[in-house]
This record gives sequence, C-alpha cells and structure tokens, in this order.
Amino acid sequence: MSWTPPSGWRPPHETDPQASSLPWWKRRYRWAGFLALGGLGALFVPIFVGLAFVMATVPIAKIGTDLSNASQGQILSTSYAPGLGGSRDVFMLQTAPGMTAAAAGDLACRVVRPTLAHEGFGKAAFLLLDGNERTLASDATLCPAPSPAAS
Repeated sequence: MSWTPPSGWRPPHETDPQASSLPWWKRRYRWAGFLALGGLGALFVPIFVGLAFVMATVPIAKIGTDLSNASQGQILSTSYAPGLGGSRDVFMLQTAPGMTAAAAGDLACRVVRPTLAHEGFGKAAFLLLDGNERTLASDATLCPAPSPAAS
C-alpha cells in the first residue's frame, strides 16, 4: 500500500521546479528583496542629500572668503539666500564695527560687485549690514562712473 497525499495538497513552494523561473518579486520570500532595497535606499539617500548640501555650500564659502580677503577684513561674514520662484539670490554681508555708510558704499562698488560678478552672481542682490542689522549699502547703491584713463 503506498501513501498518497490528501486531495488539494501541494508540495512546498521551494520544491516547485517552476519557482526558480519566477522573478524575485513573485517568489515566496520577496519581502527579503524589498527589505534589502529599502535598506539600500535608507543608506544611500542621506549620503546623496549630504553630498548635494556640500556641493551647494562650498562655492558660497569660497565667495565669503574672497569677499573678506578683498575687503581686507572689512566684511566679517557672508550669508546667502537662494532666489526661489524667480526671485533674486541675496547675499547678506556683515561689516566690521565702525563701518560708515560712505565706506560701505565704496566697498560695495570696489569689492562686492566685482567679486560677485566674477563668481557668476552678477545679478544677485546684496546688503552690507552693520552690527545692528542696519543696511549701510546694497546692490541699489550708485557707484561713481570710472574716470577716463589719462593718456
């Protein structure tokens, strides 16, 4: 007498000869594949976000250093607000204590505008601020016309 399986009984999925021909997302242990993909996503997404942040902030730090060096230390710090939705980029530049509006206007024309234009931010707005957050000069400050070179 031989043993016969009960009616409706099927062998386990792993022993099914067609199981290996199924794509992984249709197999019985597909949750392991989804878990692995989710783990990789959880690992790499923060890395890519961090890299994007670094790539966006390094040029701004360079501009801040260039402005400080070109102004011989008269510009102490640089903050950047990117223009979103069609608005202009804005640089807020903290000046050294004792900076007057006239000196800030000269600094805006002689240092800030050329440096920002050289770095590709020629159309960006900027504000030169004193220690009390008062605006001393801005991108709207009028610069004197260059004098013609003596021949």
